[in-house]
Amino acid sequence: HIADPDYGIITNVGKAHLEGFGSFEGVIRTKKELYDYLREKENTAVFIHYDNPYLMDMALGLKRIAYGAKDDLYINGHTTDSSLYLSFEWKEGKEGTLHPVQTQLIGEYNLPNALATITIGRFFGIESEAINKSLEAYAPQNNRSQLKKTANNTLVIDAYNANPASMAVALGNFRNIPAVHKTLIAGDMKELGGKSAAEHQKIIDYIDTCDFENVFLVGEQFAATKHTYVSYLNVHELIVAFQKEPLQGKTILIKGSNGMKLNQLIAFL
Repeated sequence: HIADPDYGIITNVGKAHLEGFGSFEGVIRTKKELYDYLREKENTAVFIHYDNPYLMDMALGLKRIAYGAKDDLYINGHTTDSSLYLSFEWKEGKEGTLHPVQTQLIGEYNLPNALATITIGRFFGIESEAINKSLEAYAPQNNRSQLKKTANNTLVIDAYNANPASMAVALGNFRNIPAVHKTLIAGDMKELGGKSAAEHQKIIDYIDTCDFENVFLVGEQFAATKHTYVSYLNVHELIVAFQKEPLQGKTILIKGSNGMKLNQLIAFL
């Protein structure tokens, strides 16, 4: 044992690291170990995303301090526009004061993460204004939910990690943002084991519905799917292509596993 927690939080559960865990059920079983540990103790609780049915099922029998969209939850909130940056409002319970927050995070899919932060902070007595200021001041620098404007293009960089769930929400958010000349650079999703081919094909099928102006695929797994897009086996091949024909005036989503090294493209965009 490395810790003896009284409180716990699992922010999400998805089809990640399937190669190591064997299946989605293996992911659930492993993450659930935290909840199982807390069940064995007295006076414990979990901070939980109410809108995630997997997490809610996993936490049966535990005291749940919930956050989400429902307006009577401990912390509840909703997005307030569909711009590149996440902006939202939140309040405590049904009658709480409404707090507007403008973040420097990309994507509506980051709302549950922000609400989780607020929930834990308020539970342990941090003032609402201090929480809001911290959320608004945070600017990601790690290729996660990061916006970068170059001399030629606007980049939406989410290239640190990728699994089927995070890829789908990133694509959905990018499809919905108000921008022109949308271009997707999608890299392989690693550690999916025997499910890899099927999961990559599902992502391709989703991309087909998005009507992006340009799509560039990077990696052997995407190359092996049935698709109609330009495909490169590695990032170095794509860099050579961009050196010959640079992209100009595009809004570009860069999404893929860290092992695909898509961050190396930034200097050429």
